[in-house]
Amino acid sequence: MHGPPDPPGDTGTRRPTGRPAGRRGGVMSTDWRDRPEATGGCQCGAVRYLIAAGPARETVCGCRMCQRASGNFTSAFYEVDAARVTWTAAPPATWASSDVADRGFCARCGTPIFFRANGSGTIELLAATLATGTPFEPVFQVRPEGAPGWAMHLADMPVRPAEGRGPTRSNQAPEV
Repeated sequence: MHGPPDPPGDTGTRRPTGRPAGRRGGVMSTDWRDRPEATGGCQCGAVRYLIAAGPARETVCGCRMCQRASGNFTSAFYEVDAARVTWTAAPPATWASSDVADRGFCARCGTPIFFRANGSGTIELLAATLATGTPFEPVFQVRPEGAPGWAMHLADMPVRPAEGRGPTRSNQAPEV
């Protein structure tokens, strides 16, 4: 489970505010922002999705499970009501990453696509799978203590050009 649990008795249904009841913050309705329709998908193009316009919650998690599932020291998530997501190409394959959640990924290229807590009613799409230009600004982080110490200082590190990794290389992900 990511973050604080929902209040006792919460069944994961819609709240009166119209915002989905996710697993990352209970009743903090200010965490949710109205967002336009968005698209995204995996690196090879086999998995594609469309998210209908509506509320989204943008977060970052540094727990060990997310680190291993994404192959990175943190995972950024775009959480929406699962009913607003339409798979427009092949749906992702899934696996039970723990006894409380499952994760989706592209069976062809392996791109991690989502995290879904059992019974939550929401789906947390990995932000890196969103199409370029999709609004994304995390509102909070979960388990930042799980990230390595140097991650807190990335903004202070010198920036160097990506030698030989320009947009003309053939290994760039297709735009979704």
